[in-house]
Amino acid sequence: MMYPHPIIAKEGWLYLVVIGVFAFVVHRYAGFFWSWPLWLFFIFTLQFFRDPQRIAPLGKDLFYRQPMVVLWWLRKPMTPMPIGKP
Repeated sequence: MMYPHPIIAKEGWLYLVVIGVFAFVVHRYAGFFWSWPLWLFFIFTLQFFRDPQRIAPLGKDLFYRQPMVVLWWLRKPMTPMPIGKP
């Protein structure tokens, strides 16, 4: 099965390029001692924007459920208390 989209989300490409170039420049001119926090931040950003393949479970009685946010809209709204009256 071919992976239909990039492994790294497109929204994170710019962040990775900027952080990677900045970490490389600091590493080149100031050394590893000053650049290791930037490389660590680069790895964190890479992990944050990764987009792994999702495989839907297969089965006879499986279904997809709407998010729990829908239940918030189904609640009866609370009536506000009047201002200035006890």
